[in-house]
Amino acid sequence: LMHLSDVRRALLYLVLGALLWGGSIAAAQTTPPPSHGEYRLDTDVDALITAFRTYQTTSALRGRHQPATDFQRRVGQDIAWYNRKNLQAKLEIEASPPPFANLYSDYLTLTDGSENNAALARLELASQIGSWQRRHLANTLLVEYHYYQEHSIEAIKHVQTALNIIPVDDLSEAAYWARYQSWNSLSAMYTVEYDLIMVLESTLQKLEYAQKARARLVPSDILYNPVILLAFHDEFEQAERVSDLLLREARPLGGNELGLAYHARARMLAMSNDHASAVSAFENAIENHTSEGARNAMRLQMAASLAKTGETDRAAEIVETTTGRPLNITTTNPSGKAVLIEKAAADTDFRTAYLIQRELYEAETARLRRRISSAARASKLAVTMDSEVLDARSAEEAITIESAEMEREFAEARAFRSIIIALLAGLLAIVSIAAAIRIRKQYKIEQALRIREEELTAENQVLAVRAQAAARAKQQFISMMSHEFRTPLNHIMPVVENFLEHNRQDPKGRVLAKIIDGAAHRVLRMIDEINMLAGGTDTLRDHADEFAIADILELIETEKTKGYVLNNTLKLKVERLPGLPDHIAADEAKIGRILLALLENGLKFGEDRPVTLRLGFEADPEGTNGKGEFIFEVIDQGGGIPKARLDSLMQPFTQADMSMTRPQDGLGIGLTLVSLLCRVTGAKFHMEGEYELNGHTGVRAIVRAPAYSTDGTGTWEPEPETDLQRIAREDILALAA
Repeated sequence: LMHLSDVRRALLYLVLGALLWGGSIAAAQTTPPPSHGEYRLDTDVDALITAFRTYQTTSALRGRHQPATDFQRRVGQDIAWYNRKNLQAKLEIEASPPPFANLYSDYLTLTDGSENNAALARLELASQIGSWQRRHLANTLLVEYHYYQEHSIEAIKHVQTALNIIPVDDLSEAAYWARYQSWNSLSAMYTVEYDLIMVLESTLQKLEYAQKARARLVPSDILYNPVILLAFHDEFEQAERVSDLLLREARPLGGNELGLAYHARARMLAMSNDHASAVSAFENAIENHTSEGARNAMRLQMAASLAKTGETDRAAEIVETTTGRPLNITTTNPSGKAVLIEKAAADTDFRTAYLIQRELYEAETARLRRRISSAARASKLAVTMDSEVLDARSAEEAITIESAEMEREFAEARAFRSIIIALLAGLLAIVSIAAAIRIRKQYKIEQALRIREEELTAENQVLAVRAQAAARAKQQFISMMSHEFRTPLNHIMPVVENFLEHNRQDPKGRVLAKIIDGAAHRVLRMIDEINMLAGGTDTLRDHADEFAIADILELIETEKTKGYVLNNTLKLKVERLPGLPDHIAADEAKIGRILLALLENGLKFGEDRPVTLRLGFEADPEGTNGKGEFIFEVIDQGGGIPKARLDSLMQPFTQADMSMTRPQDGLGIGLTLVSLLCRVTGAKFHMEGEYELNGHTGVRAIVRAPAYSTDGTGTWEPEPETDLQRIAREDILALAA
């Protein structure tokens, strides 16, 4: 290098400068991690529908497969324990033994009901040694065996093992078929456990691998279970979307496929309490399906819906004809029990209805306990996976330390290079060599740094996915618990109401029934409040309409008569302030809910003293169309609340007295709901904890809600919303959420 010409040295400097500039630009470039929003169910349903349509349009990929996987494909649906006879028959008609025939024989020995420890040991050994195809088949057969024995945790372990042993770089048709088979087993287990989120995800995986494995799937293989689970979790709008698609795709096929499509729709309608439409869908399903066993199951389900519509005699006749046994209290079929409850209630035989209902409730309670126990066992299994999260976090910290060290070394290298260049400016050859060495070292450092940054991004994505899964679990838990609590109440309340209507000669029974009815309505109200808090402002909107002030006062009197929220012990004193019109326009439902919650607090904590309600209206001097504020104050005389405690009362599940011996019941979310509803409607909410009235100290709650003064003719129309108002309203709702 010392003998290079001036031109070559100049070119070398230019190249070195370009490399330095390019390296600094590359080091300055960073890729921000993708943002992860909250989980949305409609997004998963859209993804399922899109994936299904894509699969339907790629029919040229299906129907062809390798001969090595031919037998496994043909018996894919027969390895379930209830199809073992079909599996045995297909094994016997094979001209030559299929691959791994000894594994099928051991599996048939196990599922025959006999205790064969040797066969089980051979399958366990085969799941650990040999080719991955042999191990995958052994694990798949063990999944079916343990699932048949109700060993859910063992079944899940073998599914995970079956998925993990498939080589990641194996893109053959056999590998994709094995992946499809494992995800199909997972989807079946999630369906039985009513896990909606995992059923949707596993179905998407099934579709992906079915397409790559050239598997023939009919619409019900993909869409039947999502319809049932969406309806079970009260997602009826999404369930109807998937049901419409299933019916549309099944009509050209007819037969069993159309029968299953109608059956899914009938189950959805029955869960939404539209039993009249459900009966019609059940009849179409029975007409199209060819399996007598499936048709009998559909007839029993249709009988339950018929009983709900009042046709109890016809429903009872169907159950007796289908089962071949008389319908009485010894009936074990759930549909028959449902028919018996409706028939007994119609005949005013409430004792029989109560006994059967109690038996169903105990069975449902046992099922719920099994599900909770299964979830607990699954959580213990998940603890072993938490070490991966800890390892990821440790790796993240190590990467951060190493990145800082590399940055320090890089800064020192640049400073040292600058010193060398300044001191040895005249020695061009030495500077060129030093620069080349430093450039290579810089490249290696930057390359290592980029690799570390990519690894850190991947770990962050894993943590974000786990956080999103936790949010999904929360939403699913609230939805499932709400459904499980409502189900027994929806059976109890009609029986109590029927009893009150038909038994007017039993005073003691009516008193007890009214107590049950009041408690049931209170529990339903608590469930609604918890769902409202869980949904936040996303599920609430402001709907202004014209109503009379007298309607609000009539609502209070009605609630006092019902006795669910208020009762006749409330000593209410109403004060109408000057300027209060007879009619206003506002969100009547939310204002009524706020007012009832405040009056309920006054009744609970007012120590049997009068509660004052002040109503007023303050017009906006600059407003139009009668714009102003509807003001109402609720004042009790129960001793007041210290100012230091007022802010904490706005927190959910908090009361002024949190002891176990407090005289008042409730969840402690009344003021939290009031605050939430005020934010949605744009109202101002304020409380004074030590307000003096008539010589007594109490709490004064003040609400100033946006409203309009109207003439009561019903001609009031809201002003058109401007773009500025719309943006401001969306910002307020976002802040409130």
